[in-house]
Amino acid sequence: MDILVISGFLGAGKTTFIKELVKKTNRDYCVLENEFGAINIDKDVLEDSGNPESSNFNKLEVYELTEGCICCSSKGEFASTVLTISNSIDPDYLIIEPTGVGYLSSIISNLNKVKYERINILNPITIVDGEYVLSHKVEKFDKCLIDQIESTNVIIVSKLEHASSEEKSDVYKKIRKFNENAEIYLDHYSNYDSSFFFNLLKDKNKVEVKEKEVIEENLESFSLTNVYLKNLTELIFFLEDLIRGEFGKIYRFKGFIKINKNENKFFHFEVVNKKYTVYIDDISSNENSESKIVFIGKRIKKEKIRKRFYFDNVSFIE
Repeated sequence: MDILVISGFLGAGKTTFIKELVKKTNRDYCVLENEFGAINIDKDVLEDSGNPESSNFNKLEVYELTEGCICCSSKGEFASTVLTISNSIDPDYLIIEPTGVGYLSSIISNLNKVKYERINILNPITIVDGEYVLSHKVEKFDKCLIDQIESTNVIIVSKLEHASSEEKSDVYKKIRKFNENAEIYLDHYSNYDSSFFFNLLKDKNKVEVKEKEVIEENLESFSLTNVYLKNLTELIFFLEDLIRGEFGKIYRFKGFIKINKNENKFFHFEVVNKKYTVYIDDISSNENSESKIVFIGKRIKKEKIRKRFYFDNVSFIE
């Protein structure tokens, strides 16, 4: 079993990249998802990845580790889960998607401790949010992001589709300050053919990492389920208030929300770097679906958030 760790800071686009990798290569994959919160928003998105036009298309097997980070508080459970997947399922490739606040150096060090003849670790990949890099001075970069950049030989930059050549050059120089040797890809990965993705599955890990003392961020997680809003306007107003700081310091906010209790229509949304995206979601729009929302941040005003939603049955998870 080959293990490929795909890291990236909050909102960088790890899940979207994994979907593209799976579709372009069509190999035997399992995915191990680590979500900081109590519920995993991306599991449903990933399970319907793969190439449905392929004759051997199967629903992607996704495992989840929630309520903790695999680089620190949950690393014992993480190691045992990797061994269990190897010994019981033994896929060709295990893709590990750490939480956005996970330290890549610690994750690789932990994997090295369970590596044996049946487990091979590939070169880890770090997805870097180009918009984040452009909007922050290097001295303001999050320590976790710096570790993710330092601990890989492959850096794929997202969200630069509309950037100028000068902006791309600025991103390149900032990343280079933390890693002099990594391959840095500034063009969006959707522009590359399948050979690019297959090569990512061949690179053996040559990165030497030193295990660092990881101090867990003092972050909170708050989740809502079985809630709805009456119309799309209510969702937009809520997102506007959220990025203005009305509900605390929210670093990451994403999920699926039902619009109108009597209609089976869901919207997929996410907020990162004070920008939000909203679109109709096809994956969750079936009769068994329910709203799932997760907030990650500090000093989250939970009661104020609850008052903005309408509830069915179970309403929230602390």
